[in-house]
Amino acid sequence: MASGADRLAGVLVASLAGVSLGPSGCAGAGAPSREEVAVRVGDVTLAGVLEVPPGPGPHPAIVIVPGSGPASREFPLYADLARHWLERGFAVLRYDKRGAGGSTGDWSRETFQERADDVRALAALLRARPDIRADRVGLCGHSQGGWIAPLAASAGPREIAFLVILAGSAETPAEQDLSSTRHRLRAAGFDETAAGEAVALKRALHDLARGGTVEPTGVARLLDAASDRPWFRSVIPPGLDVGEVCRLLRHLALIMDHAAEPVLEQVSCPVLALFGEKDPFVDPAENAGRMERALRRGTRDVSVQVVPGAGHRLEPAGTSGRGFAAGVLEALDSWLEARVGH
Repeated sequence: MASGADRLAGVLVASLAGVSLGPSGCAGAGAPSREEVAVRVGDVTLAGVLEVPPGPGPHPAIVIVPGSGPASREFPLYADLARHWLERGFAVLRYDKRGAGGSTGDWSRETFQERADDVRALAALLRARPDIRADRVGLCGHSQGGWIAPLAASAGPREIAFLVILAGSAETPAEQDLSSTRHRLRAAGFDETAAGEAVALKRALHDLARGGTVEPTGVARLLDAASDRPWFRSVIPPGLDVGEVCRLLRHLALIMDHAAEPVLEQVSCPVLALFGEKDPFVDPAENAGRMERALRRGTRDVSVQVVPGAGHRLEPAGTSGRGFAAGVLEALDSWLEARVGH
């Protein structure tokens, strides 16, 4: 009998242009296949790309769950992870969030629950394929995806075989925003007084969002009152106008009080969580222990690791953001091999 996620998927709208591509784009027996896929969730169509390693299969598979904003399948971190996992025998599905790339809809109007429904539909698509091991489909959530992937995994305990969380938070989005504002300003050389002022501005903006009173005049009044502070452009980028701030606050209102810990407690599959020691957005000192304690209430198989010298994208901190800090890929490989194998 079909699971709720299988019915949710609709199931498969289209599986397009499935060919095995060599390095130059020609068919090649030893190359991964690359296939455009699409799945319908409600009135939204999600588009993505599924890459499957060569060989007879069926293969274990990973859905990469992206972070905040209009993230697409081409985000460099996700492309790098896909390439690495393909070489190790995993099929990888990367997708465009609602309103990004080839997907319809609007990510800024999407709740976390709707995002989790999207992920479950994509995982159901994989489980229905003969070249994928239905009992070895897992999720990898990065950044905001670290809230979404556990939500998807907790909804159907037997649907998701394993979960990887990269730079995820155990705080609410509102708490994480305030924490990252303080830490980033202190790292930039501002004192605690300046950081406190910036946090106060963020709290005032949060109050507007939480109260449903986001409108340009009120937002502009708050921004104007702080615009002469030396930290202001580190918090509100120069290119961000009042209208865009309002749009972001309306989206924040949909997600800001999502409680991560009760969701983490409902995850029953094996979990690996990696944090970057130098992450300016998700402080491991505030999140790693909190996440581990919550996860251990739901599953015994939990590994939480802080990677020395790594940033938010698990890159070497202080670099351009591409590539992986020492120890990241080794941690992923050893954990996945022990829990998933091929």
